[in-house]
Amino acid sequence: GHTLFYDIIDYEQKYVRLVPEFDDDDNYDTPPAGDLIIPGEVEFEGETYSVISIESSCFRRCTKITSVIVQEGIKSIESNAFGDCSKIKNIVLPNSLEELDYPFVFCTSLQSITLSNSLTTICNGLFWGCESLESVVIPNSVTSMGTSVFYLCANLKSVTLPEGITKLKQSTFAKCNNLSSVNIPSTVTSIGMEA
Repeated sequence: GHTLFYDIIDYEQKYVRLVPEFDDDDNYDTPPAGDLIIPGEVEFEGETYSVISIESSCFRRCTKITSVIVQEGIKSIESNAFGDCSKIKNIVLPNSLEELDYPFVFCTSLQSITLSNSLTTICNGLFWGCESLESVVIPNSVTSMGTSVFYLCANLKSVTLPEGITKLKQSTFAKCNNLSSVNIPSTVTSIGMEA
């Protein structure tokens, strides 16, 4: 029942992006709560628009959201879009998603996430501080991973890395104190400092 807000970014191709609803103090008047479903299409004045991105800090510090489903069509989620959403337990991302820019920083209750098969790059610090995350499968579409991807994931136990990556960069698994299993593919030729 929460109202979402959009900016039209291309009138001809009918593209919009999801933006935050902020009051004068950079807070939500009515913060979203519970299960959040972000649609891939919206209607406005009789026209159908494709939602292609979620803006930076869109839901930052919305501590009552418990799960997120992002529907097909959305291509990018910008920095801190769900940062500090401390109650989110589950996230499902669409296969249309091509770009993530550390949107889940300090989602401390996050337990499971389904990543897009269209991702080719895992950004720096993607799961930074996601201390409840226990296992992750990185899809085989990914060919490059940034630094500190799982930094401070204190309860992470297992990770399956994709075939084809060549580097594990700096601090990839730093401070993952419970990590017991990592599949490192044979294509990896270098492992960074404090990985």
